[in-house]
Amino acid sequence: MAVVFLHGAPVTPAVWSPLLGRLPAVRAVTPNLPGFGIPLPPGFEPTMEGFARWFAAELDAIDEPVDLVAQDWGALISLRVLADKPKNVRSWVLDAADLDKDFVWHESARVLQSPAGDAIFARLVDAPVDQRMVMLKGAGLHDDIVENVATVFDQTMASTLLSLYRSAKNIGSEWGPRIDQISGAGLVVDCGADPFRALGSAQRFAERTGAKVATKPDLGHWWMLEDPEEVAEMLQEFWSKL
Repeated sequence: MAVVFLHGAPVTPAVWSPLLGRLPAVRAVTPNLPGFGIPLPPGFEPTMEGFARWFAAELDAIDEPVDLVAQDWGALISLRVLADKPKNVRSWVLDAADLDKDFVWHESARVLQSPAGDAIFARLVDAPVDQRMVMLKGAGLHDDIVENVATVFDQTMASTLLSLYRSAKNIGSEWGPRIDQISGAGLVVDCGADPFRALGSAQRFAERTGAKVATKPDLGHWWMLEDPEEVAEMLQEFWSKL
């Protein structure tokens, strides 16, 4: 049994390190989204569909049952892949919002989808690491991951992020209908202190997929970093009942 942890944006697999330290018995697989601190593979398309195709292949290459845990963009990519019912996924834990035709991106995403995103990332790429840390913290990045991201944030990562967000302007209408195809043992993490969370989205998502909901009123967007002990207990309890 493997547990695949898929990170979001704009971070790297290091976001899972504190949590994995509380899950010593887990055989963790932590894929690195292409372009996020690593080069893009030749011919890779850094769009939401390109990332979905990449992750589907990553899962398919694992020759054993998989429990999937994903956050932020990792969760959105997982939605698309889970809709195609990969045969080796035993369970999934996501914090993804419910996607429908009325889905509206949060303000930060809309800025990146506009021409202003190029100027913001140009300043970030050109800044020294210590200034990048200040800028990233100001944008809401968690203290435990900010140095890691500031160190690897380069033009490839900036271009990849802009391409990904801009490809997803209509993600609600393009991917939303696929949610109804998702099944299996699922858990939706509903973090009450997440500023990017849409009220009621976790419950709607759970109703559409038959998943359970773990309500965490005091946890925010970086739930795996904010209280890795509580998250480890949540995961172990969920897995113990499969």
